[in-house]
Amino acid sequence: MSSLLTLEYFTGISGDSVFTINNLGYRGVEFEKHKGEYRILAVGGSTVECLYLDDEESWPRLLMNELDETKDGRRVITMNIGKSGHGIRNNILELKYLPDYYEPDLIVVMAGANDVLFRLSRKDSWLDRRVLVKTLGLL
Repeated sequence: MSSLLTLEYFTGISGDSVFTINNLGYRGVEFEKHKGEYRILAVGGSTVECLYLDDEESWPRLLMNELDETKDGRRVITMNIGKSGHGIRNNILELKYLPDYYEPDLIVVMAGANDVLFRLSRKDSWLDRRVLVKTLGLL
């Protein structure tokens, strides 16, 4: 069996798809110095990255196309820094260091799914901590 993903594993997906990566390793094209456009930075995990979608089908790109321009005539652009598997800890680091580079006017954070899945994958993590402490006799 090939290590490449084939169409037999993903029903409903067909044809070529474009997935562009910029010099920072995030999805999307290179961005030049702020030229007066309205910049929206999309932060999160796979729900932002949209790994299996073409560049034109990702929700940040659809948002950019839908908004098009601001009331004062500035072009709206979205910048996608979603990464599959990233949780809120990763997002906090990205928010600390990347906004200066991207110079966003608005930051949209879509987070939580990876954090919940991580938490649920840990033994007894779903238990109320007070119950767990009493059960283990730590009180």
